Amino acid sequence: MELCNRYDLPRQNCLYVTGTKDLYSEKEIADFFAVDGDIGKVIKIPNESGQPTGRALIEYASDRAIPRLDPVAVGVLLSPRDPNVTWHVRTI
Repeated sequence: MELCNRYDLPRQNCLYVTGTKDLYSEKEIADFFAVDGDIGKVIKIPNESGQPTGRALIEYASDRAIPRLDPVAVGVLLSPRDPNVTWHVRTI
């Protein structure tokens, strides 16, 4: 994914999330995904024309976290703060 190259992140350690909006800090996003492994960093991607809003890259500290993800953790998730908002999560 071009975004991993742009932000110099290893693809095998990352999740791509949309729908996080500006309501959530990087720390809140990291805390939500930390149940699956230690988070190296979260990068909120600025909105761009033609792209989904609220994009973020979540980098796990280890490349072993992604293969161990519970399949329920990938796909459509309810926002931890607002059940009317959905986050779309996928591996890269």
